[in-house]
Amino acid sequence: MTEGSGNSGNTRFTVTLGESDLVEAFRLNARRAAIRPLVLAAVLVTALLVLLLAISPLARQSLTSRPLTLMLEGALALAALLLLLAVLVRPLIFRKLAQRSLAQRADLAGPVEWEFGAEGIRHTTIHSDSRYPWAALRGWRENEAVLLLYIADNLFYIVPKAQVGTDVVDGLHRAIAEASLRER
Repeated sequence: MTEGSGNSGNTRFTVTLGESDLVEAFRLNARRAAIRPLVLAAVLVTALLVLLLAISPLARQSLTSRPLTLMLEGALALAALLLLLAVLVRPLIFRKLAQRSLAQRADLAGPVEWEFGAEGIRHTTIHSDSRYPWAALRGWRENEAVLLLYIADNLFYIVPKAQVGTDVVDGLHRAIAEASLRER
């Protein structure tokens, strides 16, 4: 990693993405705030059904005697099992996706040079040299390990925070705030 300022007052640094960086980025990208209302609705419906079963003897009898109710129970159990399986397998999927991405894309596996300043970002790999003004970016997101800069709704650049100093991350935060880039 090299850090410093360019001639125009821009900050420059170089990182090399590893498997864990990609896994973190995929995990962070998959986190969607739009799912929270659906989860809340599912919890609310489940709570109402449990309450109905607790106060209604007819509902409890229906659980074991009506074919339609038994089919619905089976469908709900299958849906819950599939959801649990997806949650358990998700880390494996992200790891395999990261491994495959690094094996197939030399631009991800090699050094990535960054430059940012008031006018925007520059992202350079062995195959590309991209410049984006801040206004062209779709947003940003971060966790403790990575900072993602979105160039499209589901296409992002990864800054692994462990490879850059806090000065660089703080500088990125300031540039993002000055550009009024929205957090996703």
